[in-house]
Amino acid sequence: MNARNSKGIASWLVPLLVLFAAAAAMTLNLGGVTAALRALQYDCYSRWHPGTGEALPSGDLITATIGDIRSGAWLSNAAVLWPQLLFLAFAGAALVILLARRRAGWAAAFTVAAIGAAMGLTWLLFVRARLFGDSLSPSVALAAALATGLAVRALKRSRERARLSRTYAESVAPEALAQITRTPGLLNPQAEQRTVTYLVCRIRGIDDADRIPDAAGVMTLLNSVSAPLIDAVTSNSGTIAYASADRFAAFWNAPLEDPEHAVHACEAALRMSYALAQMKERHRQETVYDPVQIGVGIATGPAVAGALEGRNSYSVAGACVDVADRLGRLTDRYGPAILVSEAARDATEGSFAMLEIDSTAGADDRPLKLYALLGNPLVRASPKFRALATFHDHLFQAIRAQRWGDARTLIEQCSKLSGAIPRLYDLHLARIAWYENHPPPSDWDGAFRPPVA
Repeated sequence: MNARNSKGIASWLVPLLVLFAAAAAMTLNLGGVTAALRALQYDCYSRWHPGTGEALPSGDLITATIGDIRSGAWLSNAAVLWPQLLFLAFAGAALVILLARRRAGWAAAFTVAAIGAAMGLTWLLFVRARLFGDSLSPSVALAAALATGLAVRALKRSRERARLSRTYAESVAPEALAQITRTPGLLNPQAEQRTVTYLVCRIRGIDDADRIPDAAGVMTLLNSVSAPLIDAVTSNSGTIAYASADRFAAFWNAPLEDPEHAVHACEAALRMSYALAQMKERHRQETVYDPVQIGVGIATGPAVAGALEGRNSYSVAGACVDVADRLGRLTDRYGPAILVSEAARDATEGSFAMLEIDSTAGADDRPLKLYALLGNPLVRASPKFRALATFHDHLFQAIRAQRWGDARTLIEQCSKLSGAIPRLYDLHLARIAWYENHPPPSDWDGAFRPPVA
């Protein structure tokens, strides 16, 4: 039995024990409490309706101790209190069932209604039939059981909030953390299938021993670079999956639902690029910041999301995780700092300035189209980007149709446009030369497979 299940059992088991203890205390009249409550209720009824006269039930209660149980003297109390004990048994059973089903509101409403009905019935019997029944003692017992159950529930929720706070304090935005801790039910405790957007960021140019011979200096530089990058993720509703020396990962649409997860991931990546540019501007006199670059890969796809037992962490697993990591590594090959998978690009519904830059074989040997994220919607609407995007569309149509001469001409034209990517065009020129000597099959899917240096 895990800790979570044991806490759930405690929320109804403890009130059940309180009911048993209260029934035993009533029957034994421990310390004369039951008789005192009985007398208090009778005095109140007599003051409220003084013309009733004597209306006491038959039989007096005796005070007993635990040691007197074998003597059987307590049986006379049980005979006198059987209506109260019967009421406590049925009402208490209903209360425990409601608490076991986590219906705290219904449990409180039922307890108030049961106590009100019991007190009202005994009042009517006292006024109309000159009969007195003790309803105060079982009502106190029932209220004590409810209060205990609610206290255990409150303690459980407090501990759960503390656990969630420890789990997500450094991985989600403060607003999301407040929402998670305020409403733990938003999180599915079981693993679930979700479509998520995963981001991997790699920091390059940190560990150059010639520039920073001191290990402490490397860590200082690393911390100053990574902190604003991670802030850019969490401020865009991202959850940090892990953060290590020169890389970190984040995901969207888990643990909280985010219908625009791909959009938020792209916004975070652009904000990361802007944060790095600002950092270099602030430290332009310190050359150690000059070679620092980031490579960001973003991929969208189905994944399994859930909490890792015993590790106070939440994570996702799926093919998109591997794709994002691969894209993050490939940024050094193509030039642009942010690469996006086709699924992530489609999920943004054309909101950003993205260029198709390559088609390679994925892990399952299917074509994997790569897109470079170059800017926000304003950049996408600019004439310069639209011209470059048009030439790129024609370029990859020519490559897929194996029209190598047209592809060379389009590359030459692309290189003259604003926003051109020289490293990318050099790579494709090398591939075209390879294709001319090693023609792909007629049913080629357009994905490049043989390696080219």
